[in-house]
Amino acid sequence: MTATSRNTTDNDNTTTGYTATEDGETLNPNTFTTLKHIGLNAKGFKQSSLYIAEPLSDADTVSIGETWLRPGELCIIKPTLMNTPALNVLNDEDIVIYAKSGMTTTDHCYVGRPYGGVAVACKQRKNMQYTELDTMSDRIIGVTVCNNSDIVEIVLCVYMPFYNGEAYQTDCYADTIDVLQSVIEQFGAIFPVHIIGDLNAQLPKRRLLHRRWYRLPGFNKHSSILYDFINDNDLCVADFTDPQHVQYTYFCDSTATYTWIDHCLTTSQNIVSCNIIPRHADNVSDHLPICLQRSQQRNQILEA
Repeated sequence: MTATSRNTTDNDNTTTGYTATEDGETLNPNTFTTLKHIGLNAKGFKQSSLYIAEPLSDADTVSIGETWLRPGELCIIKPTLMNTPALNVLNDEDIVIYAKSGMTTTDHCYVGRPYGGVAVACKQRKNMQYTELDTMSDRIIGVTVCNNSDIVEIVLCVYMPFYNGEAYQTDCYADTIDVLQSVIEQFGAIFPVHIIGDLNAQLPKRRLLHRRWYRLPGFNKHSSILYDFINDNDLCVADFTDPQHVQYTYFCDSTATYTWIDHCLTTSQNIVSCNIIPRHADNVSDHLPICLQRSQQRNQILEA
């Protein structure tokens, strides 16, 4: 797993200090801007919409896992967000939503709580466009970030299957990894690709591991599958590269369960920061958001 150095940022999302590129060249900081992407397992969009809107007012994208919306309900995401205090000053065209339901194959007679679902809420900048990337999975929604039709980066919002010891669930996890692999193989060498969301697996921070490390407490077979995927593609686990105020992303106080299962994986080396956002009273989910900031040349992103 790859670590990367950090640059500081101003309040206007512009990088400060001279930045070394991946080939070692030093560039003037005035040519760089910062793109911000946030990921959250919402545990239901309807109950979390107010909290989701807050970071979107200051971010380029917010990836939302476990929206718990049926196919016919996806249309409520945009108007619900636009009616929140954080976003009601924006114009309708300032926000773009891409969403998938996790219930497309569910029997129409199902009456239980909705489940699954992913979405990406995008905020427009001048000359910036977003398009959906076809990923062939209800657990992944991909968005290309474009400037004047040229792709700048790709954001993949992911909600991975949880581990319960059943072979079917592990097969589903591996199948979802295969979809991510296909995106990396197609685009990873050309554009920065960010995978952000509830990956439902804890990861080791050490490189030297026992052959069956995933049998240790806190890990499982899904941890091993994810770890191999990261190493095979030389991905950076961005949330491991910065000191974090909290050492977990999922919590259940009643059972004293605290696990780090939400992550941001990226092919980019130009990471400014990646932070777990601490608990807040407005966050009604049992997951904490992750915020990724990445530097980008200004001539590829024209500011409003």
